[in-house]
Amino acid sequence: MLSKCIFNGFWIAFIFTIIGCSGPASKDAVLAKVGHEKITEKDFVSALQPKDQQVYLQFKQERLNKIVAQKLLEKEAQKRKISIQDLLNKEIFSKVTVDQNAVNSYYEKNKTQFKGKNKKDAKTEIEQLIKNQQGQLELKKLLSQLQKNLKITYFLPSPK
Repeated sequence: MLSKCIFNGFWIAFIFTIIGCSGPASKDAVLAKVGHEKITEKDFVSALQPKDQQVYLQFKQERLNKIVAQKLLEKEAQKRKISIQDLLNKEIFSKVTVDQNAVNSYYEKNKTQFKGKNKKDAKTEIEQLIKNQQGQLELKKLLSQLQKNLKITYFLPSPK
C-alpha cells in the first residue's frame, strides 16, 4: 500500500511538472522597467536573434500545450464529478503494470546503465522506469481522447 501511495504521489508531481501551471505572457505584458521606461514581451522577443526567437516560440508552445493538458484534465474531472487524483487513478495509475519479463528484458538490454548492479538490486529502479514510460503513454492516450471531445483553438504562432 505504501509503495502505491509513493507511486501515485510521484505521478501527481510528474504529471503536473509535465503540464505546468502558468500561461504565456501577452505582447504588452511588462517584463521590466528601467526608470519609467517599460520593457514589454514584444520588446523582448524583437531583441532576440532569429534562432533564439524560434527556441522561445517552441518553449511557449510547449508551455501552452501543458496548460491545455491541465485544463483538459480539470474539465474531465469536473464532468465526472471526481477529483483530478481520482481521474488519474482510474485512467492512468490503474492501467500501469510491470511484469517480471519486462524487468528481465529491460535489464538485459541496459546492463551497462546499472553500473555493476545485479538484476535483483536494479529491479526497483527498472520497475519505476517502466511505470514511468507506461504512465506517459497512458497520459498521452487520455489527453488525446479528451482533445477529441473539446474544441481547442490555438492563437500562438507555430515555431518554424
